[in-house]
Amino acid sequence: MTKTSYVHPPTPQFAKSQSQELHGSVRANPPGVLVRNTPAGLDADHRPFLINVDETGGATLIAHAARANSVWRDLHDGSAVLVVFRRAQGYISPNQP
Repeated sequence: MTKTSYVHPPTPQFAKSQSQELHGSVRANPPGVLVRNTPAGLDADHRPFLINVDETGGATLIAHAARANSVWRDLHDGSAVLVVFRRAQGYISPNQP
């Protein structure tokens, strides 16, 4: 299985300073949507994610892909992806208190 790890800094206008709140939200709502660009176009997969936070506060998302799923063949180290998480009440806004 190929391990792909890439952390992209948030776009400044959408940055959220309460990273612990975001990490907790991912832990509480682990199903995410992994969006990636494939040779056939954009593709999205629903899968559970784990979040690993290191001692500096940096976070890495971890997910599993079965060998029969093409996601592990489509991604390579440094591949740009988008992962979308929802809270029970909806969209996570950068302006939410």
